[in-house]
Amino acid sequence: MALFRVKMTGKVFSDCTQQYILFRRARDLAGAGFKAVVLLEAAAAAAALVLAVTQQGSLPMRIFYLLAAVFLAWQAVGKLLGRDTRAYLRRARAQPLSPEDAAKELEVVFDEDGCLLRAPGTTLPGRDVEEQRLFSYDQVSGLFRSERHLLAASKGAASICLPLEGLEGGSEEELTAFLEARCGRKTQYYALDTDAFRALLR
Repeated sequence: MALFRVKMTGKVFSDCTQQYILFRRARDLAGAGFKAVVLLEAAAAAAALVLAVTQQGSLPMRIFYLLAAVFLAWQAVGKLLGRDTRAYLRRARAQPLSPEDAAKELEVVFDEDGCLLRAPGTTLPGRDVEEQRLFSYDQVSGLFRSERHLLAASKGAASICLPLEGLEGGSEEELTAFLEARCGRKTQYYALDTDAFRALLR
């Protein structure tokens, strides 16, 4: 029996992959590890540049330090600008659905046992089945919310990112509370509807 349900087209469901990528970017930015790596690369770039300028050794060694400084600075700036995130988004967009799959009416259902993806009366995009059990609640490793989307991440099963618009069975807060109770996880909130994240989608 469905407790909560979200209906959407195949295209909307596919587009949620981009939101999943933004969640990953937001989580990286909020983590201490990301900041530490960027600072380390920036410091190493500065040190290599100093060596390139002050090194009294051979010209090839000074060129080596200069190239190392440029590479490390490129790495640090790339992380700050989201170069990897943009690459992931490009790959996601390079795999569009067929018009038939994009038009299919899908349902994401949360029932007593976990999460189901269904295509009532037809088959799921790219598959020969009408429904697929994505995960049971004990397989969820993290819950994430933004202004318009929810992500239930799983390491041992399929993760799901879905729009909250059109939620049936309760409010967004009730769904969040239900998942927290069933999964034993607290939801992390990220603001993705910002100029910085919208720029990544352009």
